[in-house]
Amino acid sequence: MNTTNANVRYQLAPQFADVERQSYEWRAYVMRQGSSNYRSTSLNTDECGFRVCIANGHHISLGEFHDVKNIKKGIVIGNSSIFGVGTSSDHGTVSNRLNATDTNGILWYNLGLRASNMTQERIASELYAPKEIEYFAWISGGNDMVAMHLGLGGNRYSPPFIGEPAYLKTMNGVSEISQELGRDIEKKYHLLLGAVEREIELVSLYRRSLGARVLFCMQPMLSWVDKVLSVEETQLVGYFDSVQNNIHRVHAQNIMRPWYDRYTKAIENICRRCAVDYLDFNTHPGFRGPDWMFIDRIHVTDRAHAIMAETVNEWSNKMNYSHFTK
Repeated sequence: MNTTNANVRYQLAPQFADVERQSYEWRAYVMRQGSSNYRSTSLNTDECGFRVCIANGHHISLGEFHDVKNIKKGIVIGNSSIFGVGTSSDHGTVSNRLNATDTNGILWYNLGLRASNMTQERIASELYAPKEIEYFAWISGGNDMVAMHLGLGGNRYSPPFIGEPAYLKTMNGVSEISQELGRDIEKKYHLLLGAVEREIELVSLYRRSLGARVLFCMQPMLSWVDKVLSVEETQLVGYFDSVQNNIHRVHAQNIMRPWYDRYTKAIENICRRCAVDYLDFNTHPGFRGPDWMFIDRIHVTDRAHAIMAETVNEWSNKMNYSHFTK
């Protein structure tokens, strides 16, 4: 590991220290989640381990979000990028930016997980979100592709997931896990796509039957964006790429980029079939410019969260956003 690069990482993005201090908790059905009631300078969580909700200068608990009446509600779900690994404070996340700038009178809550795939995210939304919500924004897709390359794929009926080795070590007492990147990759892609289709369809059927509108956004990933790197990105991504472990290796452009067109087109078609609005942030002009957007190859900065919040706000403003699926 390059110690100089590591020091620059904490100088440019000191929030990494708070992220790394947050532990995981084993959690029913979603398997594991960032610790609840975690407190730090830049990252704080609620009673269930989700990023704190801030609206009108006040912290709102998940219980209060459930109980509040006579107001439109929206939830944002996704993996650690949407949880806010990368933002400099709780105020910087998509959901809290929406609460600060939303022009539609919607109260938003962040149900993003850390190190999750779309199955875990869908389950978390069913367990923790109120039944009565008007807007459901899902920004995800990257970790499922990462897990396809990284995971063991031991179950012939379901795709791999992030943290599979930790699960096997904890639950089955396995001490050594052998991971071979790219093994049985087409088989795992088939399982992955089947699971993604199932999760999007289930969310669509459930939430739309209750009157909610549903948006799926392919999350921005540096290996999928044709981007001019900022000075900060050059240094931070240089450090990320220098770390010699599988989860860093699998984010490399030569591994992730070849799947981009095939994967995103498939998800776009799934969304169209399921009457879910679709957007790919990797094609958004804001992510392609020279501004500092990424703190590594998957997590994004305050500016990136602002762009995502602006886009979700625009979507919630319109009754018909069919051009998102074209």
